Formats: sequence, C-alpha cells, structure tokens
Amino acid sequence: GFYSYIFVAPHNNSIFDSNWKDFEVIIVDDCSTDNSLKIAKSYECRIFNTKNNCGPARARNIGVKKAKSDVILFLDADTKVERDSLKKIYETFVKQLEIWGVIVLPNIVSLRKGRASDYNALKNHYTLYSSNPYCDYFTTQMGAIKKKMFEKLGGFNENFKSADIEDIEFGMRIPYGKIFINKEVIIW
Repeated sequence: GFYSYIFVAPHNNSIFDSNWKDFEVIIVDDCSTDNSLKIAKSYECRIFNTKNNCGPARARNIGVKKAKSDVILFLDADTKVERDSLKKIYETFVKQLEIWGVIVLPNIVSLRKGRASDYNALKNHYTLYSSNPYCDYFTTQMGAIKKKMFEKLGGFNENFKSADIEDIEFGMRIPYGKIFINKEVIIW
C-alpha cells in the first residue's frame, strides 16, 4: 500500500470510509486499560502490543518499523477525516516529489463541545491557513511522511512519555520547506 496508517488508540473509524483503499492500518496498543483492543480487533488491521506502557512516541516508532509502505500517515484517535483526504495527500506527494511530508488543516470548529475546544480549533486552523505552505512543522493529528525520512531523523523522541510535544519536536528536526500544508484537506 501507499500508506501505512498508524494510530495508538482505535476509536476512529473514519479512515475506513475513505474512497482511497491503498493502505494498511497498524494499531499499537500501548497497554490500554479500556476496550480499545477489543474495538481494534473488529477492524481489518495489524495490531501490535507494547510489553509495558511506554507512551505514544515509542508506540508510534514501533508502528513505523512494522509498516510495509513508503509513506507513513499518522492520525490521532480523536481526528475525523473526509472521504477524499487520503487521495488528496497522495496527489500532493505525486505532484511535489521534493517534499518529505504533508500536514493538513484542522476545521474551524472542534468535534468536542465547548468554547475552549472551538477556540483552539479556530486558532490552529488560522495559524496553518495563513502560513507559508512549506514549513518544518509536523503533527500526528493528521500528518504523512516518507518512511525513509522519518527513519533518517531517528523517529519520535521516546523521552517524551505523553502525547504533547513529541510530534512538534520531531518537526523541529525537519529541514524548513520539506513539509507541505495541503490546505485543501480539512480534518475534524
């Protein structure tokens, strides 16, 4: 497949509604204590488990090592994608061979209820929308990167144990201009 789709908590099924089907789904269960593993087993995916809770950076690095494809797509469990998102990201890689990765725009409203969530969504949308489309920012909310470049940079820093900064820090190691913001792809 063109994509290996990796996420840590399997609560998101919008990826399976995609009109693009050339991908594999990899789930790394990081010692979940809820029903995530049971939910994951109800989908067509490859599931791997960590021996002890090690955090999302390590879990995602494990998923990348297990991936068969040349492009890795990270999607946070609380992010919903549109049916044509994967196709648009694929087309971006085909048209712009020099880039290493693609990120997308969050919608101006959040799926979560509340003013703080909506404010954060609007702020993030505006920040990326008004930016130069070439950057060094990366996010696992929905971000795709060439596997060989991810590995060349050493993957996510596993010293970060919570899901707050490992993707931002990873982006800081990417040369400026190698990540493209596809502003035609909106996520929730």
